[in-house]
Amino acid sequence: AVETLGAATVICTDKTGTLTKNEMTVTQLYIDGRIYDVKGEGYAPEGSIIGGDPCAKSLGDLLLCGLLCNAASLKEVKGSWTVIGDPTEGALLVVAGKAGLRKEDLERTHPLIEEIPFDSERKMMTMVRRSGGTVMAYVKGAPDILLSQCTDYATAEGEARALTGVIRA
Repeated sequence: AVETLGAATVICTDKTGTLTKNEMTVTQLYIDGRIYDVKGEGYAPEGSIIGGDPCAKSLGDLLLCGLLCNAASLKEVKGSWTVIGDPTEGALLVVAGKAGLRKEDLERTHPLIEEIPFDSERKMMTMVRRSGGTVMAYVKGAPDILLSQCTDYATAEGEARALTGVIRA
């Protein structure tokens, strides 16, 4: 073992709990040139989002998509929070919870029509939901794949702007 370790050129360590506790935490959000810092650790939906207006439309839209394109659930059992499902999806539930959003509440007003699960070929997940009289597709996945499908982006004020400088697939 010592000989093998002596031949190692890279040693990876985990100090965040991702490997040791199977837990992920969102620490920053980036929207339209603005970075939001996210405070709080673990799966308890407690903490805060710092760095701008937490009620900004673009931040709300990002958190809403993270909740509504999500197959995981967040549960409190005997004072301890746990995620049932994928840890990455759990982290998205928690960051939305820090902004006061709850998946269970939003699913009532945005019922699921169809789910296209993530797969390694498509590299994205889609959930189609009804919201009032509108049908909306909520999508998350690999940034390069998602950006190649986009023509516009939303500013912090909610305005649509042309997406430039993106390589199209």
